Amino acid sequence: MDRSERLTTFGQYPQPGDPQPGFTTDTHPVPSDPGEKAGTGRIARASRKAAGAALGLIERLINGTIRIEGKHNIGKGPVLFIANHFTRFETFILPWIIHNVHSGRLPHSLAFSELFRGRFGDFLMTMGARPTGNPAVKHTIVENLMTGRHDWLIYPEGSMIKNKKIWANSRFAIDSPDRAGPPHTGAAIMALKAMLYRKLYQRACALCDRTLMERFETRYHLSGPADVDVPDLQVIPVNITYFPIRPGKNLIYRTARWLFRQLPSVLEEELVIEGSLLLSETDISVYFGKPIDLERYARLIMPTLTASLPFVEQLRAANRTLGVLKNRLTRRMMHEIYTRLTINFDHLFAGGLRALSLEAGGRDRIGCEEFHGALYLAARGIQGSGKRRSHPSIGRDLIDLVCGLDFAPLASVQTLAREEGVATVSSGSYRINLAQLRDQHSFHDIRLKNTLAVIANELEPLRPAIRQLRNAIRLPPTVMRRELSALLLREELAEFADERAQHERAAELKPEDIGRPFVLERANDRVGIVLSHGYLAAPEEVRPLAEHLHRLGFAVHVPRLPGHGTAPPALAAVTCADWRRAFGRAVVAMRCRYRQVIVAGFSAGALLALEAAARIPGLLGVIAINPCLRLVGHGTLLVPPLVSVNHLLDSLHLGHTRFDHIVNHAENPEINYGQNYLNGVHQLVKLMALTHDRLSAVASPTLIVQGDHDPVVDPRGAESVRAGLGAEEKELVPMAFARHVIVRGPGSELVLRRVGEFALMLKERVAAQRNDQPLGG
Repeated sequence: MDRSERLTTFGQYPQPGDPQPGFTTDTHPVPSDPGEKAGTGRIARASRKAAGAALGLIERLINGTIRIEGKHNIGKGPVLFIANHFTRFETFILPWIIHNVHSGRLPHSLAFSELFRGRFGDFLMTMGARPTGNPAVKHTIVENLMTGRHDWLIYPEGSMIKNKKIWANSRFAIDSPDRAGPPHTGAAIMALKAMLYRKLYQRACALCDRTLMERFETRYHLSGPADVDVPDLQVIPVNITYFPIRPGKNLIYRTARWLFRQLPSVLEEELVIEGSLLLSETDISVYFGKPIDLERYARLIMPTLTASLPFVEQLRAANRTLGVLKNRLTRRMMHEIYTRLTINFDHLFAGGLRALSLEAGGRDRIGCEEFHGALYLAARGIQGSGKRRSHPSIGRDLIDLVCGLDFAPLASVQTLAREEGVATVSSGSYRINLAQLRDQHSFHDIRLKNTLAVIANELEPLRPAIRQLRNAIRLPPTVMRRELSALLLREELAEFADERAQHERAAELKPEDIGRPFVLERANDRVGIVLSHGYLAAPEEVRPLAEHLHRLGFAVHVPRLPGHGTAPPALAAVTCADWRRAFGRAVVAMRCRYRQVIVAGFSAGALLALEAAARIPGLLGVIAINPCLRLVGHGTLLVPPLVSVNHLLDSLHLGHTRFDHIVNHAENPEINYGQNYLNGVHQLVKLMALTHDRLSAVASPTLIVQGDHDPVVDPRGAESVRAGLGAEEKELVPMAFARHVIVRGPGSELVLRRVGEFALMLKERVAAQRNDQPLGG
């Protein structure tokens, strides 16, 4: 069934120039809207065709990603959708989205009267929009919702809220040129009237009160009880959230400037903002909430109305009761709309800056690590409450924010803050222009001049989220670091438990104590070591070295690389980035507890230590044991084409013929996997190339230990590591080993001793520097 055919299930749409039903206080019949009744004539067919064409145009216009949640909350109708209103194009975008998720039903909506001019006005009418200035439109909405002839979409704010400022003095309040104060109550009144009048008419029918029935039938164009034999009215709150909001001169703006040399400033602002949202890769998150229960209001109203009242008196009595309840329902509507916000990284960043500005006197500087750590704590606290919806920008990859990895949402919002003059990064700290951050500008230019304030305004109604964010920002740095470290350790253990649960039925599932990450603490120590195992192994592989370093007085954190320590199939989905995140998380957790950190690793873990030292400044030292910058043999050259072949087979639905893994003859089968997955090797090759390219950025003192007859790692790779390092202090120590795993087993005590000597030398150097500091330094 094509789009135009699906529309016939809903009915037809009035055309421009059609008579509209009027609203009067007397009891004369109100003219019927021809679009309210389904037809099969030329106008109806033309209307369906135009609506189908309009919907297709919208679909081609949008360049972003639309994320829909909660569509299961929408019943069969009639439905009153109530939504937040930030852009002009929501007038046709939201009806299009609802049409796609709601069985082809295209709701009518209200739009600014001045938009209904020329062809664009025709387009809006085709999309079911009706001008707010039409005196008959409210009566039409009530009639439609009573009978289910049309669903409706209404914005309770009553107008576009460009500054997203709808919260003030602990309550919902509108701040726009045409209204300042409590929100409009029109949506609540129409919902209550539709619910109430339908019940009154049904009661008149049940009592066979012909006089009252006729009055309702005349006023609301009813032909009998069957016209209101529809499901109860549903009021569905809808929240639409955009990420990211970035002003920019786009194709729509440039086209308008080409056609019209002089654009009104308000229109120019809207084209710059809204054209960018439409044409750029914006995520448009739409959430359909649970229906608001109108029966609770009916139970308050119906007992006050008696069947003996005449028609006009019934309406007057009903309206008096509605006047009492409209504000209560409006507050409920606003709450249900705005607390369904999809929280994204921009909200946390902008809200965090605002929280700093609200501290006593305003705080105009904060360390980047401290600020990012607080944002991470707030994000996980908000998500942990289970009551808030979050965008992927604060999903799993948010760990990159605190690990020193590239995090695109952070780079984007930092650029916005710099361009708007709100905040800049200098010497590892944010410097905040408090005056610019607090400047709300005018209603029609704030989206251009202080986008961050608009984003922060949007978060304000979510008071629990605001409290989480402000509490995290205001934590003393030492407390923040302690809480962040504890959170990261919990997440590491949870990640291991989740992966193990996913593969609990795998034939080669490793014992839990083999794969679990572990930390060996040292109270009151100043130096900690992060030590990583190698490829196809598990934390247990480096336990002898970890315990040796612990006996020497070091705290040691041994993370688990994703895909390892559970079952071989887990390697089929991991990435090199996952390993870097896991190692970086351990480094951050250790730096939160100890002043100085040494990074160390064996084989692939050695590459992770080197790569971390290249991007994380200030590490005390690096220990790389048998770094696998090169592998023995040339088998890895075949891996990328084999991976590509597997992807091709998957796309052709021939995945059962793919070549996934090979047998691995492990030195320590109780620890290492007996199967080696091609994806894992492919990711290892990526890590090798990435580390090679970044060796020159390693400035920390580095020790390299290499077995001279390693059968897995080409020993010449260790010399390449030493030569490529940017560190002035670097040492390569060859050792006589004919096996790869030299951190355990016969002869490993030599490796442990040399590594321990290097770590102690670095620790003694720190102590000497501390003792040489002048008093008060």
